[in-house]
Amino acid sequence: MAVVPLFHVFGGIILTLHAYCVGCPLVILPRFEPETFLGSIPRFRITALPLAPPLLHFLLKNPLVSKYDLSSIRWMHVGAAPVSASIITMTVEFFKQRGADVGIIQGYGMTESNGGLAFLRVEHMLSKAGSVGFIMPSMEGRLVDDDGNIVPQGQPGEFWCRGPNVMKEYAGNPKATQESLTSDGWLKTGDVMVLDEDGFLTVVDRKKELIKYKGFQVAPAELEAVLFAHPKVADAGVIGVYSEKDFSEVPRAYVVPKEPALFAGPQSARDRLVEEINEWMKGRLANYKLLRGGIALVESVPKSPSGKILRKDLRVLHVKLQNTRAKL
Repeated sequence: MAVVPLFHVFGGIILTLHAYCVGCPLVILPRFEPETFLGSIPRFRITALPLAPPLLHFLLKNPLVSKYDLSSIRWMHVGAAPVSASIITMTVEFFKQRGADVGIIQGYGMTESNGGLAFLRVEHMLSKAGSVGFIMPSMEGRLVDDDGNIVPQGQPGEFWCRGPNVMKEYAGNPKATQESLTSDGWLKTGDVMVLDEDGFLTVVDRKKELIKYKGFQVAPAELEAVLFAHPKVADAGVIGVYSEKDFSEVPRAYVVPKEPALFAGPQSARDRLVEEINEWMKGRLANYKLLRGGIALVESVPKSPSGKILRKDLRVLHVKLQNTRAKL
């Protein structure tokens, strides 16, 4: 079933062209509507379900899902944004409870590479959950520091790649091309990854989105994964904000409660949830990764059509909330 946008490289190339190549019938939905999406699975006996993380979150958290038969699903392909090991494990268990033995493929790619750069095969979906697997055939890759030097194995670095599927340039934009492509053909992806001892790649976060807390690097995606695992959290986004008290950038979370009724209830109920989430984080993260910038409860987290969290919109929201407090 195609519910990811077809104008995005995930939907247009990795999903649609692959279906044509292998002769697989493709059910295309014009847009995501919860009941149409869920109802189409038993109606067409969908076996393969490519999803961006927001729809994976929907399946795991929305009570509407329990009304539909999902037992036909055999494969899932998750991409377009980072997905943690805990969410992959939750997904496998979720489908088992509904009579489906699901294999999950995780992938990584970008428009500039015309699709996939790395894939995690099904046989490694639990032992290497959260990883995007091995780099694709015919591709070269390296992880580098800010000066372009290769980092030691196990250390985070920006992923550079080179191969026949990498673009020639950004049309009509030589400045952007020069910033993204080296003279010898390496594409600077802007994604920070770690390479483990077995050669598996794991996306940590976007280079520009890493939070620098007193010299430590904090990946928003890691914090979001821990927040999402909380039973009372439906969704979450994390950004770095400057703290005058700490003289440093600190992580701040925007959390969507699983129970929307909280917004109509007393402030004390919302305060209790925030306190509960803070305690949850303390038991699962290193001290320097804690949400020193606070937690704000919101009705939704802004995202792009492909499922990436729009952190720039969260930063705008943060400024608005700060200005509102200042006036009060």
